[in-house]
Amino acid sequence: MTSSSASNSHYEPWYNRGRAFDSLGRYDEAIDCFDKALEYEPNASQVWASRGLTLFSLKRFEEAITSFDRTLALQSDDFHTWHFRGMALLSLKQYQDAITSFDKTVELYPGAFNTWHCRGTALDALGRYQEAIASYDKVIELKPDNYNTWYNRGVTLDALGRYQEAIASYDKVVELKADDYEASVDRKFSRKGVESG
Repeated sequence: MTSSSASNSHYEPWYNRGRAFDSLGRYDEAIDCFDKALEYEPNASQVWASRGLTLFSLKRFEEAITSFDRTLALQSDDFHTWHFRGMALLSLKQYQDAITSFDKTVELYPGAFNTWHCRGTALDALGRYQEAIASYDKVIELKPDNYNTWYNRGVTLDALGRYQEAIASYDKVVELKADDYEASVDRKFSRKGVESG
């Protein structure tokens, strides 16, 4: 048996054990297992990625980013890791860095509609409303029944004073999710903007 296969035979059970603990929501135990797997195979990108996702679940975002960065140093084309790195940065309100990660995600996988949505959210937070709308429009192109995106689009259009378009977005939310009270209230406020404008 070569040292590489011996290393694999030791790290894989720890990795799989960690994934099982993660599935059970036993995140601290999962992290311990991933750390043990990395002792045997420090360049196992999937272990670093899983460790990052588990830390993300624990809302330990800085540590998650460190694990994601290790993953990407080993496998730079892992669009899932780029997405979750962006999500961790978004959670830390590091919006520009989040956008950079989201841009890399959609460069690798243009159909990542959740990433386009999160990119819009980060752009909104920076007051870059036109770019946010473009991201939301991309989500709608890919997944037209995403009512959260239609809602965010309406809020962003409201912020720009584009009330008629905002109402149309809120109408789409209500059509897709008839019990969305927030959208119907926001629609009323947009209508008042139209009437006073």
